[in-house]
Amino acid sequence: MGKRVFWRALALLLCAFGVLALTGCGGDAEKEKIVYLTHNDKAVFGSLIKREFDKIARKNGYAVEYMDAQGNADRQIAQFEEAVKGGAKYVVLLAVDEKKIVAAAEEAAEAGVCVIPVNRHVRTAKLVGVYSDEYGAGELQAAYMARNLPTGASVFYLQGTGGQLSSQLRWEGFRDGCLEKRPDIRLVDSQDGNYSREQAHRIAEAWARNYVQIDAVVCANDEMALGALEALKDAHHARGCMIAGIDATADALDAIAAGEIRMTIKQDAQRQAQGAYQLLEDFRAGKVRQSDLKISLFPVTKENLAQFRK
Repeated sequence: MGKRVFWRALALLLCAFGVLALTGCGGDAEKEKIVYLTHNDKAVFGSLIKREFDKIARKNGYAVEYMDAQGNADRQIAQFEEAVKGGAKYVVLLAVDEKKIVAAAEEAAEAGVCVIPVNRHVRTAKLVGVYSDEYGAGELQAAYMARNLPTGASVFYLQGTGGQLSSQLRWEGFRDGCLEKRPDIRLVDSQDGNYSREQAHRIAEAWARNYVQIDAVVCANDEMALGALEALKDAHHARGCMIAGIDATADALDAIAAGEIRMTIKQDAQRQAQGAYQLLEDFRAGKVRQSDLKISLFPVTKENLAQFRK
């Protein structure tokens, strides 16, 4: 083989290795684009995760591009496609719709993009993400209510966004841990509050008009718990009502301190952000993770409130 042929073959070989490096999950951080797709910046807990991830990324020298879908699943799909076409190597994904986004996420992964779902499940086995123990959150609410509700209590339940796995699992955890174990407790009504404070307020307002006995309002997140609290207070229906949420947001912790919300579940935004960043670094190092990263949850009541307030 002549020298010219040899060097040309070597150049082609090196080029091929470069292409392989770009389509895998490792590479040079300075040349790798990270895009963070969030479902809605107005969502309190989601914005906490984004803020924590940004702090970690900046601390470690990464520049991240952020896109907000504003609660629109089609917009998020278009943003995903834009990110991939723009050369994104890593996409951290907090999904608007965990089913609609699957095709775009799988196509991106097959094209060599490392897709890291966080907080909201993406309904595919092809991706590894960072999630809370959603069923366990419902179980923790259930355990508190099963211990503290009086015989024959009337319970009202506010679900999260319909169709989302988090909403389904939180409800199932509560149902199995409380209603199945305490058949004397009566579930009067259960409605989809869409994880929204405003929507929860409207639903609880109607409950206060139509029902005399409201012993507990169990909610799939703190925003709905706060909305329900406001409505019940306005209707002079809050006294003696046990309200429970999930997330341990600052507003919910203040309400627990005031004795207006009985309990919440600490869903750790910082640890979820740290988990997403850890997966990113694992992918960069070529480490293959076979299962989702689960973040533990903790019940918060007035008795242990101090350890969760900063």
